[in-house]
Amino acid sequence: MGRRAHWQAHRAAAELLKSLAWQYMVHGGPFHSRVPDAMFAEGLEERLRELRKCGWEDSRDGAAERREGQITPIVRVVWAKPYAARRDIYLRDRLLEQRVWYKNRAARAHRAAARGAAVTAALTLLALTAGMLRTAGLLGGAELAGC
Repeated sequence: MGRRAHWQAHRAAAELLKSLAWQYMVHGGPFHSRVPDAMFAEGLEERLRELRKCGWEDSRDGAAERREGQITPIVRVVWAKPYAARRDIYLRDRLLEQRVWYKNRAARAHRAAARGAAVTAALTLLALTAGMLRTAGLLGGAELAGC
């Protein structure tokens, strides 16, 4: 697996785990208030099995380690709160986190596009200058294109 594919698989795993944990913590999706912790663990492992098929490498050793620590004390505290508090926590923390991530990603894409445009403009200017110099006979017989 190439570096990019490796990064994408691990990014997908991280986002999947985070989304699933958020769903569980705020009683979202299939995780209503009467769902046992085991359902969260089973759902988590099921999704990770799918990622393993795509090349994701699980760094946890053995089934015991896979069961430990999946539901943290903070998750349990939020899980026990009333609906309005869970909703507010989700809106404040999760959506803000996603907004910041996408904003940073867009800024990186914009900078890359600006760099690409600057390089294109510089090379075009260089080609025009070389063409004008050659037309004026100032470059002599030099072939810039190598032909």
